Amino acid sequence: MALSLQVPLLGDQRATVPELARRGAEALQGGRPAEALQWFRQALEGRPGDPALAFNLGLALFRMGRLEEALEPLGHAVAHAPSAADARFLRGIAYFQKADYIQAALELEKVRGHGRFGEQALYMLTESYRLTGEVAAAETAFLELERRFPNSALYRKLLGTAYEAEGSYAKALREFRAAIRIDAGLPEVNFAIGFVHFKRREHDQAAIWFRRELEVQPCHAKAHYYLAEISVSGGDLPVAEERYLQALSCDESYASALAGLGAVNTRQRRYDEALQVLRRAVEIDPEHAEAHYSLAQALLRLGRREDAEAALAKVRAIHAVQHQTAREAVGSTIPER
Repeated sequence: MALSLQVPLLGDQRATVPELARRGAEALQGGRPAEALQWFRQALEGRPGDPALAFNLGLALFRMGRLEEALEPLGHAVAHAPSAADARFLRGIAYFQKADYIQAALELEKVRGHGRFGEQALYMLTESYRLTGEVAAAETAFLELERRFPNSALYRKLLGTAYEAEGSYAKALREFRAAIRIDAGLPEVNFAIGFVHFKRREHDQAAIWFRRELEVQPCHAKAHYYLAEISVSGGDLPVAEERYLQALSCDESYASALAGLGAVNTRQRRYDEALQVLRRAVEIDPEHAEAHYSLAQALLRLGRREDAEAALAKVRAIHAVQHQTAREAVGSTIPER
């Protein structure tokens, strides 16, 4: 990223704006974004609205994982020509990570032809358009990625995702493994391989790849979750509980991990704990059938049959809606009985 901007490392209140900016830049380059954030904020007090300082402030927030907060200063930074492309690219990533794919595409379109950012921008554009139903635009971005970056690990990752979606698991594994050979540290690919094995009930293989993903991203909530699910299937409830808790330490609003933890608590006869966890799960995701079912089981163990029946009724209602939605999706291919 553009770290050579007129921006800098930590001083006192009497320091000049250039000195504060210099100290902020040194902190950022030294891997101390929290410290850099303090300097850039002080610098902006002396020079409000400065787009170069705004970029560096946004970059510090981005490096700290505070993507939502980074959007505003990076938006101001697009007025600064030397850092405009960097700012748009970071905004595109931030929107993509928060699943705002429409806004992500708007930002990434402006840098899709950029030499440094093109590969990643085209990957995120392909996914953004695919996930918002813009099939033609997704295909165009995908073909451009293939043409411009034929040896791209991200291209192979996209091919693997496409094959997985259509159920061609052998082809998906081939492409995912090709992506890993190109870039062993590419996020999500080890998890994707593990998930294919998990869906094929090849749990030993799945666990290997989920653990490899955790070597790349130690706080990968889904990898911890599926390792917990594998432990549950093997009857190792203490290990499963630990994994669910690790998943929740990475994402406290992960409803499936809460549902899994609650079910384990119930099997361990810790019913009050189970109720607390499962009520949190259905509060986060009211349509989570497994959480409602596990809640019903905990209530039954406590002799609260009326409350348990209400939870089971919710499970039946969710399944009925899902069944009707599936019927509508395939239309006349399901004959009426």
